[in-house]
Amino acid sequence: MKKAFDSIAGILLAMVLVMGIVVFAAPRVNVQAAKMTNKKAQKILKKVIKNKFCKYAFIDLDGDKIDEIIVAGYSGKFTKDGDDKKKSITVYRVSGKEAKAILTQTAKGDFYHPSLTFDVYKTDAAYITVNFVHEGYGTYTTYKFNGEKFVEVAKISVDYGDNNSEYFLENEQVGKGEFNLFIKDILENQVDVKIKSCSTKVANKYLKKMLKAELAYRVSLGYYETDTPDYVFSDEDGDGIEEMIIRTGPQNGEILYAYEDEYSYDYLIGVTTYSTVDGKVVFEKD
Repeated sequence: MKKAFDSIAGILLAMVLVMGIVVFAAPRVNVQAAKMTNKKAQKILKKVIKNKFCKYAFIDLDGDKIDEIIVAGYSGKFTKDGDDKKKSITVYRVSGKEAKAILTQTAKGDFYHPSLTFDVYKTDAAYITVNFVHEGYGTYTTYKFNGEKFVEVAKISVDYGDNNSEYFLENEQVGKGEFNLFIKDILENQVDVKIKSCSTKVANKYLKKMLKAELAYRVSLGYYETDTPDYVFSDEDGDGIEEMIIRTGPQNGEILYAYEDEYSYDYLIGVTTYSTVDGKVVFEKD
């Protein structure tokens, strides 16, 4: 009987110890979570854009007073005509001490330079619409945050050539009226998002590669008398972004320059000619 009593007592003691561990461990988890601040969160999130060419925005999407980050990203590899091969919109949130992607949509670059942009809305939940615009067609996909990630809830597919649109709710095709009834309240609650850019140093490194890709494309089309035209990089207009100066004659040549597209987060490339006056390059953007 004593052995049985000792056995029962041992079990009870073990249960008390386990309960004690649970009781004392739970507050530690809460204390750890409470230590996360927005400043710390942004520091963690910034690691995903370190030394990367991108546009980004910090915004509290889930209402916990800790920011998420939305990143318009680029691969840094280019098609033969100078467009980035892969563009993306990605949303990250802090999970533990790391940044976790909770939404990603990508697009392939091509001759027509398609773009990806986003809009944010807040009603009872957070919504993001990713706008994919291509020459002749586009898709506008709306995602809803479900507490863990963003899931697709609505989409418009537009054929601009035929002036035709298709509407979808939760991946099922619906009529325009039903779609508009669903999306109306969402669109009325758009949030003003402040888009930031990467550093000028990072931008210059990326844009030089883009300009070189554009030059190679122009060479392939026979724009120059040589397959290896002379060029230098120089910030001639003082905006911090360097232009590519291509010499085609003793006192003249072309300038390839990158500029921000007003309808997207992309940079596009412009071309102008230049002449040399008193030893200085003089040009005017188109």
